[in-house]
Formats: sequence, C-alpha cells, structure tokens
Amino acid sequence: MRDTQRKKVYDSEKAAIDDIYKNKFTWKETVSFANHLKNSSYYVQNRGWKRIKLGYGKGCRSAYYYPCSKRIELPIWARNPFVICHEFAHALAH
Repeated sequence: MRDTQRKKVYDSEKAAIDDIYKNKFTWKETVSFANHLKNSSYYVQNRGWKRIKLGYGKGCRSAYYYPCSKRIELPIWARNPFVICHEFAHALAH
C-alpha cells in the first residue's frame, strides 16, 4: 500500500519542531537514549524488539528502520530525540 501522505507528514513534523533538528546527540548519547527507549515501560508493554541494532547511517541521507534486520540507521543529522523516537515508532509498528 502506497503512503500518499508521507511527504506531508514528514514536512509538517519538521516544520513543527525545527529547533529539535538543530540539537544533535553524540554517538554515545544516541546509544544511551536508544537504550532508554528500549527499556521504557511503554516500549516493553507494547512488545518492542529489544535487540534493535543501531547504525551510524554512513552513506544514508535519511534515518531509516529496516524491519527485516531490525536495524535503525541514524546519519548525523538524525541523532536527536525526535528522530530516534520516530524510528522506534516504526519498529513498534512492524
């Protein structure tokens, strides 16, 4: 099924909280935040996959969740709480 609203959703998310994109985590902070999400009661109660792998996103223009390998790629621009939560939401939806 094609997601015809995708661009509108992502554009509105970015416009609504553009400042969040400016505050980037270091890799260590990114891993720490991801671990916090994986251990959160919401994630656990909704049967989130604990063994999600994080990747540096080298060569990626977008942050992306790969459901087959249960991996999230986070290029430097995407290392902030909003994008990380967004990718973990994809993980919960699969």
